[in-house]
Amino acid sequence: MQNLIISTDLDGSLLDHQTYSAEPANALLEKLEQLEIPVVFNTSKTFAEVLEIRAELNNNHPFICENGSVIFIPVNHPLAYKAPNICSENEKYRFHVLGTYRSDLIKTLGLYKNNYKFKGFSDMSIDELMNLTGLSARKAVSATNRTFSEPFIWLDHGSSIDEFRHEMERHSIRLVRGGRFIHVTGSTDKGEAQTWLKNGYEGFYNQRFEVMALGDAENDLDMILESDHPAQVRSLYHDFPSLPENNNVYRTIGVGPTGWHEAVMRQLMKMDLLGG
Repeated sequence: MQNLIISTDLDGSLLDHQTYSAEPANALLEKLEQLEIPVVFNTSKTFAEVLEIRAELNNNHPFICENGSVIFIPVNHPLAYKAPNICSENEKYRFHVLGTYRSDLIKTLGLYKNNYKFKGFSDMSIDELMNLTGLSARKAVSATNRTFSEPFIWLDHGSSIDEFRHEMERHSIRLVRGGRFIHVTGSTDKGEAQTWLKNGYEGFYNQRFEVMALGDAENDLDMILESDHPAQVRSLYHDFPSLPENNNVYRTIGVGPTGWHEAVMRQLMKMDLLGG
């Protein structure tokens, strides 16, 4: 196994923001499998959503859901022993929780419904969610099947979101912007989950691993900053989220999966991993 792990966001990064296609990165994903470089999906998506995408892209690696809230590991994977819980929804997976349960998040959000205007997934019909995302009815249902997060749209004054963010912090709840929605989670993030998984790989294989992290949105910044080889994927819908100065982030020229392919190929060539 190579000493590189690729930790990637999905929508707007590996997957096109509108079509949800991974083209033109599909062939590169196959090459990464041949090179034994694990591609870890690190996403705001749910367990059900990621299962479907993993099947479509022939990915069998551990994955991180709901903005770092939970890590799933297949039971036949060498790192399965690291995850203490068997998934009742699908016994082929074990999981490790870092986040806060959605029921508690929604309860806290409810305390502020009279003070701020916002609408969460739990308040939306499937038709509303389909219109907002372009998902099919089946995929929209999967998107609502959350356990550790609550995405929402902000309907109040733009300036009041910071005040709302501070209110949530008092309850140890984080607000972070994704590609389409603002996400409410417990006090964890994609970077913390990524580091937990990296430590698991290093412990099992008894070697140091480097992480390349790729994402396009604000909720990807933690994992990008925690990585050895950070890359921001260009978006047509928003500017690159700002990072601290003196970072070594690579910003792609291409958009979405085209940019993803560009950044990963660049890193593989830098590390001389493509061979002849």
